[in-house]
This record gives sequence, structure tokens and C-alpha cells, in this order.
Amino acid sequence: MKKLSPLLLCGLVSWLFAVQSVSIPLFQWERIQEYELSNLVLSANGELSLSPSFSTLYTSENPLWCATGWKHTLVVGTAEGASLLWISGTTLQSNLFSEHAIISAIAGDDNVLYVGAIPQTTLYVINSKREIEAKYPLSPAYLWSIVPSPYGIWVLTGEPAEVYLLRGNKLQKIASLSSERHLLKGVWTEDGLYLIGESSFLYLLTSSSLSLRAVAEFSDPIQDITTDGKTLYVGIQRTTSRSRRQNGDTEKQEILIYRYEKGSASLLTTLPTGRLSQLFFWQKKLYIGSTQNFFVYDMNDNSLSAWGYGKGGIRLFAVAGDRLHCITERPGKVLQVEVTKAKEGKILTPLYDAGQKASWGKILGLESIPPLASVMTRSTLSPLPDLFEEWSLYQKQVTSQPNRYLQIQFTTTSPTPFSLREICVTTSPLNQAPEILRFDVSQEGERLVFSWTVRDPNQDNLLYTLSLKRKNGWVPLFSSPLTNSSLELSSRMFPEGGYSFLLSVEDTPSNPPSLAFTTSRESGFLTIDHTPPQIRNMKATLVKNRLFCEWSVFDLKGVSRVWYSLSPLEWKPILPEDGLCDSQEERFTLVVENFTGGYIQIKAEDIYGNEHVYGQWVIP
Repeated sequence: MKKLSPLLLCGLVSWLFAVQSVSIPLFQWERIQEYELSNLVLSANGELSLSPSFSTLYTSENPLWCATGWKHTLVVGTAEGASLLWISGTTLQSNLFSEHAIISAIAGDDNVLYVGAIPQTTLYVINSKREIEAKYPLSPAYLWSIVPSPYGIWVLTGEPAEVYLLRGNKLQKIASLSSERHLLKGVWTEDGLYLIGESSFLYLLTSSSLSLRAVAEFSDPIQDITTDGKTLYVGIQRTTSRSRRQNGDTEKQEILIYRYEKGSASLLTTLPTGRLSQLFFWQKKLYIGSTQNFFVYDMNDNSLSAWGYGKGGIRLFAVAGDRLHCITERPGKVLQVEVTKAKEGKILTPLYDAGQKASWGKILGLESIPPLASVMTRSTLSPLPDLFEEWSLYQKQVTSQPNRYLQIQFTTTSPTPFSLREICVTTSPLNQAPEILRFDVSQEGERLVFSWTVRDPNQDNLLYTLSLKRKNGWVPLFSSPLTNSSLELSSRMFPEGGYSFLLSVEDTPSNPPSLAFTTSRESGFLTIDHTPPQIRNMKATLVKNRLFCEWSVFDLKGVSRVWYSLSPLEWKPILPEDGLCDSQEERFTLVVENFTGGYIQIKAEDIYGNEHVYGQWVIP
């Protein structure tokens, strides 16, 4: 008999129990920036394996700004201190450039090391004894990139954006760009010097003509470039969508990597992740630094994978002593990628969202992978970091508290790769009680109006029951529940007096009896009144076409509104003599000019909508 895959089983569970169970796949490459990998490699097709181990060589209190490998030594420049760090294995030496704040660029050739420092922009030439052989002050505010080449040493600056060339002991300005504020990066290839600024243009300066020109334009600003010696690789960052949330606006971004050769750009790969920090090519692999994890595109088999050392991303890459080094930020660390595989790796998944408070069931598909050292889960009702529950060990069932969000951590020691594609977690939305947001009962004359607003977190079908309070408890008004959210009855159904009503809401149409909820809310005390106001002492006189009327209106519960009419088709409001209807008895006076006679009517209404009309003929 053919076995069903765990994901297909998840689908069957969801289909058979659509209301009760939902499956969520653990592997979602489009959310790769939300996975936290420690000593693990996660490929774009979902395969997980142990990575080479990472050794921490140095941790800095100051930001690590730039790095390069030179004569088997890793050289790192810092900010907020302008120090040059020489790291060889466990040995650390340093040079302090006290006149500056940042070591902004480093590069070396076979003989010397070139160092850029800002402010008071200066290019230094340093020998293998860490001694300064020469220094060249520059007028621009910034020095961003140093590029050795067979033709000389190229220097790129900012404010203004200029290109300098150091040949022998002579430093001269070669070109400038008024359209850019900064020239941030340069790469030497057999075509010449490729440069980028802050725009979407790619520039080329050839050694033959020493002329600078734009050779390509991309859809978004270029973030970085690198080369394998022949082909240029260009990275851009693009915002794909923006959304507004309670804690601020968020952007969804992606990184696009292009291969540029022979004057033409073609898309190499796309990463569904955030900021691109650096592109670095080494041993037929393109390393891509980002804010969380880093990525490796293998040119041998055109495969893409994410690597990680824990929480955080990679700012810089450098090779020294035939070892790859990674420079992190916040905090600044120098990591060395070892030759040997890590003994243990961990993966922390993104938050899986059930959409509402839910109980989490089984993690299906674990039996298809090598035994894991541990599987832990934690849940939370809100994605805020300090609101998570404690980690719980998975034991054939998720034991974390029912909540909207779930996060899973795998720890593996197995040298055998395995796929996350076959693994999913099941969740059952918890039924939550409906909430009565509003329940109003009012008398409007002959009508008794009931209206209510109810919110159900599960969007269940609801039934409503209205009850009347009697001496022996609540008595339903009808033998069967209602399905609409308002009701009008004749107020004459109820004798005059005080009443309280109860609205009960149940979600039984969408849930089995054992899981259904009933919520109730009592109305305020309501007085039902059928007695209309009295119109008293109506006196009307007509003298020389001038009508003068006076009367009073009385109601024990209070007078609300009064109108008069000289025509059967038109009622006009009138205010009492004191200007406000706020008493049991109000007096009114009406004066009408040019009245030749007719029928005058008075209509009064009390606070419960009861009306009384009184009319009288006035004839000359």
C-alpha cells in the first residue's frame, strides 16, 4: 500500500475536520529571514543540515566597519575609535588612529596595506611591520573604498563623489560625478573599474581612457557589487509591499542578485529577505550578507541556501589564512568559519499564526527524519517578545498553552541532512465565547425596539434569546431563538410598569454542545408607559386677523415635544414659554398674524413616544 506524505495527511485532517483542525507547514522559504539558524544550513528546497562550526575570534565594543585579509592576517577597521585590528588566530594587535573616528576602508596588495580614515580624510600606506610608510590627506569629507589593480590603487570618496588614483607616490584625482553625493564601492575586473554610488546606476571607468560613464541602470538603488574576476555580480534591494500595523508601518523587501557580463544583466537569484549588507565571492560561491542569517549561492550546482550562527546577520566577509571570516553587528564579532562540521545545530522557526486562540496538536512528519536531540515549543497570544510562555518539551503532542501563536525549536546532532518540507504542525481553533458589545431596549410610542451588537471571535453562526424578568426568574419571550440582531414588538404587549430584559447569545449552530458557549447581558431598567400627555386649558381668540392661543401640556413622566398645525398637512414644532421641555407640565403661547379663521390642532408627545392630539375651530 502506498504511504501518504505527512503534508497530504495534514490536508486530509483539514478537509475532514475543517472547523476543528488546520495544518501549517514548518518550511516557508518566503519567511526565511524569520528563521534563526545556529550552525545549520537551510536550503531553498527545505533541506536542513549541519554547517561548518563558527569560532568567535574577537568581540568589539565598537562597531566593526571594514575588513580584509592580508598576508594570512585578518585586518579589521573599527568605528567610534578608529582602530586597526590585526587578528591572527588567537593573537590580536592594534593600531590606534587618534586623529580620526572611523577606519572607513581597507585593502592590500602584495607589499603594503592601504587604509582610509575619516573625518580629516586621509589615505595611509602601512607596511607588514604595522608602520605608516606614507599618508595622503584628501579634501573630500569621506573615503569609502580602496581598490588595488594592476594599473594602481583606486580611491573612491564622498562629498564630493570623486575617483583618485595612487601610482607610485603620486595621488591624483581622475574623475568626479556631480550626479552622486558618494561613490561607495569599486570592483576591478578585466573591463576596468566598476563603481556604484547611492543611485541605481552602474558606472565603469576604463584605464585606457580614464573616462567615467554609466553602463547600466537597475530598477532600484544598487546596494553592493562584487566579482569573481571576470563576471560582475550586482545586488539591489526592492520594497515589494507596505502595511500599517499598530506598532508602526512595516515594509516587505526582497534582494535581487544580477549577473552582469558583456554589457548585459541577467537575474541570478531572488531572496525574500531584508537589507543586503555585502556581496562576497570566494571558491565559486557567492556569499550574501543580510540582517538575519546569511546566504550562499553555489555556482557549482546553482543552489541557494541560508546559513546562520544564531541571532543576527552578517555585515562583512573576508578571507585570511584560507579561512572565511564573518563580521557581525550589534554586537560586533569576528567569526571564523571552521573546516569541521558543527556537532550540534539549532533552528528556531518563525511564529506560526493560527489566526485566533488555538490549541496546538501534533508535529507530523518527524518520523521521516533522523532522530532529533530535542523539539521544543512555546506559545504566545501576542508576538511581543516579553509575552511568550516558557519553552515546553514536545512529547508526541504540543504541550504549550493554547494560544494564537506557536514557535518551534529543533536541536539536531545528526550528520544526515533531512527535509523540513514533509513536516507540519496541526492546530485546532479554540471556540471562544461571543461578546455582547451593545444591548438596547427602548419604547418609541406604540413600538418596543430591541437592538444589539455581538462579536464572535470564531465568526460562528449565533442564536439569540430574549427573556423577561419575573418574580420566579427569567422567562423567554418566544419558544424558539431568534437569528436576527434586532426586533420590534408592540409596546401594548406589556402593561404599564418597570421591566428588565435579558439577551442570551449562543454559538451552538457552529459547535458541538460540549464546546458551545452562551453569553448573556441584562438591559437597564425600562419603564413602559401607555398614557399619553394631556392638553389642558386650550384658549384661542381671534381679533382683527390676529390669532392668540394659550394652553398647557401635562404628563406624569415628562413632556418631550409639542407641535401645532394650522393645516392638516403640516406640523410645526413649538417650544414652551420657558424655552425647554423638561417638566411634567409646560405652558405654551402661540400668536399667528393674518389668520382669517380655521381649525387649529395641538399634538403633544411624552418621553415614551405616546401622543395626544387636540383640535379646536376658531371662527371670526
